Amino acid sequence: NVRLWDREQLISTFSQIQEIRTYYEFVSVDNDRYLINDEIRQIMLSPRELASESLPNRSWINEKLSFTHGYGVAGGPVNQVTAEGLPVLFVKDLPPKSEVKQLSVNRPEIYYGELTNDYVIVKTKSKEFDYPKGEENVYTTYLGRGGVKIDSLLKRLFFAIKFNSLKLFLSNDVTSESRILYYRNIKERVEKIAPFLDLDRDPYAVVADNKIYWIYDAYTKTNSYPYSQPISLNGKSVNYIRNSVKIVIDAYDGSISFYQIDIDDPMIRTYAKIFPDLFQPISKMPKSLVSHLRYPEDIFSLQTAIYTIYHMDNPQIFYNKEDQWEIPTISEGQKQGTTDTVAQMGPRHMIMKLPGEKKEEYILMLPFTPRGKDNLSAWMVARNDGDSYGKLIVYRFPKQKLIFGHSILKPKQEKFQN
Repeated sequence: NVRLWDREQLISTFSQIQEIRTYYEFVSVDNDRYLINDEIRQIMLSPRELASESLPNRSWINEKLSFTHGYGVAGGPVNQVTAEGLPVLFVKDLPPKSEVKQLSVNRPEIYYGELTNDYVIVKTKSKEFDYPKGEENVYTTYLGRGGVKIDSLLKRLFFAIKFNSLKLFLSNDVTSESRILYYRNIKERVEKIAPFLDLDRDPYAVVADNKIYWIYDAYTKTNSYPYSQPISLNGKSVNYIRNSVKIVIDAYDGSISFYQIDIDDPMIRTYAKIFPDLFQPISKMPKSLVSHLRYPEDIFSLQTAIYTIYHMDNPQIFYNKEDQWEIPTISEGQKQGTTDTVAQMGPRHMIMKLPGEKKEEYILMLPFTPRGKDNLSAWMVARNDGDSYGKLIVYRFPKQKLIFGHSILKPKQEKFQN
């Protein structure tokens, strides 16, 4: 399971070989694992969303009635490459063709996603575009329960005023069976329901039960916890944070489920008492989705940053910062004629067998180096699978031995390649 593909390179490749049409776009590539042929495989998956601003004819009918949704996903293993240097794809093309049943999608339409910022109206007299097939197009009719039915003149007037659209009110294509889908951007949709939760920067798509779902990590946090050191998260200062809620959004009908995963967090317990019908216990989450839960990178990055100092438990050593660690840096911007920029290394997902364990598992890890040095001091692991979910382990390296870090190994690797 040696990882050969990074997000940045893979999303660029997906855009070239799998967008199919100019109005489709891959916004992100999501790292996850699937049990394929009784073997845990690390998969990079990307939903193919509709970018309405890229439509060749941006008429009101096209943007609101005809081109309403994205379609399918592209994805494959992180550790395989074709003879041409391209990623091996387990699921690809339009309509999606899957080589493994775990990535097979029977409901590939994406009405709710990261790019879906505008309202659309479905079940109208206008043909609803589904996907291109050769020189022709395939059309569909929305069968979900998402949105609001426009079954009265009063509702049409209300939504026409809300969206400042006279065409919505006057259009002959809109019928009493039509439904208007709005708040389709998953971040905006969640924030409308639970504005008291802070959301992770990276929602990720998964395929489960032959459908596409979005999973969002949500946090309870404050900057007012007594005697706790504040730290910056997404431009805000926090000194208490918990990943208390996992949110699941159906990409087809927009239905949302909030699952409480941290039963000890007093903040989420309070919110659950205020909104008793909003949260469900994590035990209610379908097993097909539980297997895709990930330890969130945002919290892991905070924990590793704090641990660079607070791993020192000797008061004298802590006071003098004698054994302070750092997060390694990596160079970016390898384009010809440009100067590399240096950025802090981010956490990485991988599949490996941890020391002392009997089988491989899906982990999130980040190494530490001594302050001002390039050799490794330790690395921290967040476990993701089963009953081990959320457990953090630190593996320390002997101080009397030199363990090469990334900055030492990279020049050696480049020299070997040359």
